[in-house]
Amino acid sequence: MKQFQIVRSLIRQCCSRPCFSGLGWSRDFTTLEQAAVEQSLGPDPSRLETKLSTSPGPSDKIKSGEVRWGTLFTNHMFEAEWHLEEGWSVPRVVPRHSIELDPAASVLHYGLEVFEGLKAHRGTKDGKIRLFRPDKNIRRMAVSCARLGLATFDQQMMLECLRRYVMIERDWVPHGRGTALYLRPTCIAIDPKLGVARSKRNLFYIIASPVGHYFQGGNCGVNLLATTKYFRSFPGGIGFCKTGANYALGIVPSEEASRLGCHQVLWLSDAKNRFVTEAGVMNFFVLFKGSKRPELVTAPLDGTILDGVVRSSILDLVRSWGTIDVSERKYSIDEVVQGIVNGQVIEAFGSGTASIITPVTGIHYQDKMYPINSETNKKITPQLLKSMQDIFYGEVDDTFSWNVQVDTE
Repeated sequence: MKQFQIVRSLIRQCCSRPCFSGLGWSRDFTTLEQAAVEQSLGPDPSRLETKLSTSPGPSDKIKSGEVRWGTLFTNHMFEAEWHLEEGWSVPRVVPRHSIELDPAASVLHYGLEVFEGLKAHRGTKDGKIRLFRPDKNIRRMAVSCARLGLATFDQQMMLECLRRYVMIERDWVPHGRGTALYLRPTCIAIDPKLGVARSKRNLFYIIASPVGHYFQGGNCGVNLLATTKYFRSFPGGIGFCKTGANYALGIVPSEEASRLGCHQVLWLSDAKNRFVTEAGVMNFFVLFKGSKRPELVTAPLDGTILDGVVRSSILDLVRSWGTIDVSERKYSIDEVVQGIVNGQVIEAFGSGTASIITPVTGIHYQDKMYPINSETNKKITPQLLKSMQDIFYGEVDDTFSWNVQVDTE
């Protein structure tokens, strides 16, 4: 009974978040609840088994982050299986290996998978390793799993498993600002059967990759194509989930954007309202001059966009400054373009774990490019990036308590 109450509480937490409440999930989560009742809580970090790799450790080049983003991986991976009748297996950290799947595995046919992306940073002054807001990533993953019918897990247990995994891979965390150990928790359905149904067998794993700057040659900014030909999400869909389908659908539109001199797509809500939602795989922000003082605007968490960790952090940081109005509201591409034309747009940028903050230099809309000529003395992106990185690398007091130190001794 106690286990039932804990699981029920976890699901209520997930379903009461903004991305669910607007879709009716807070009123009707019976199916989710019933499926979770029989699940054992876990995976249990106190039972973690470790088998160390005999492969060489990171080279000096790797330690400095001088690698192409996302192409090199550490020696180990974390893994745990979940079964509807047996619950969570003993979690393990083992040498990194290929995954063997049955050709009928649900993930291969129905896209039943979710993932996360977060970073561990090495302090530039004290050398301590810190995870940036991992609780938000774990919570978001729980929400994504619930929406796609994947395994329920104890968020604190999963967070501790993550911390212990990073401890084992701590030598792979690069040195210097702009570098990190990128972590990719993933959950996939491995049921060997055809047919669309809730998964009864899941594999949860974590891999890690030492990374430097996301953009080779520097983050000079991107142009965006605003189009009504393609749409990323819709009310009642899975736009708030971090799942592969939300990324695969952008590949062809991005190629079309490239042919028009753009780097990514500025996603709009629909052909009629044309509300701005996201930019490529990033949350999107516009800084308007405002009537009395600047206004930073981004789309609301209405179930169609990702609840970005960097997005949330930017909103908290800017609000703490007390000099800029912050609005999470619907705004159209026409409002943005008109603001560019009449000089009301100071700057625009995207945010995400990979690149942190990416300036937007222009928007292509209805066969015309609208350059965003940012007023350098009024831009906030340099200050935002510096403030974020100061926290990442332990160079200032973490007044928001965002970091989780990996080495707790």
